[in-house]
Amino acid sequence: MKEKKFKFPMRLCIFALSLFVLSFSVSYSFFTTVPQINNPEKATSHVATDYLDFDFGTSEYINNENISLVKPENVAVEADKTVFNVARKAGSRYDIKYNIYLTDLTISDNLKSSDFKWDLLQNGTSIYSGNFVSAESNEIFMLTAEPLLTNTDASKSYELRIWLEESNVDQASLLNGIFSAKVGIDVYTVARNK
Repeated sequence: MKEKKFKFPMRLCIFALSLFVLSFSVSYSFFTTVPQINNPEKATSHVATDYLDFDFGTSEYINNENISLVKPENVAVEADKTVFNVARKAGSRYDIKYNIYLTDLTISDNLKSSDFKWDLLQNGTSIYSGNFVSAESNEIFMLTAEPLLTNTDASKSYELRIWLEESNVDQASLLNGIFSAKVGIDVYTVARNK
């Protein structure tokens, strides 16, 4: 009889552990997305998850092998950019926090400069900006310092600008640099709103 008492809790424990591991694995795949486009030249891309919809108006790819210097006053027009929208799934009643980052990053050492800059705009307003001094190839480069929140059905429009800023010093060392990356978005937390 003691064997049956031992087997039942052991089976229950193994079942519960298996269920936990399976649910964690499945939920992670629902909460993380790096949009994939089979054809990088494709003009638009739409990616849907259980909680968020993403629309890339350009492409999530940023790839420029011939980056030229841009004057600060011309950044809005001349910077390399990718445009995308993030919206809560229609009919969803969740508050969703998410991060935006660069993945599949390739950057040459000469572009790890304070003159190589980026700016993330939300609905036309700059929310985060910086440079690529600390960027490393094959590592995730965070664009948001803390998760962004969406708790309404309104879509949020984002524009990521990347450029080499012209300055009054010799910038010849910035020539022949290589940079490529993809925009990634992952859900940080989901909570049902009231």
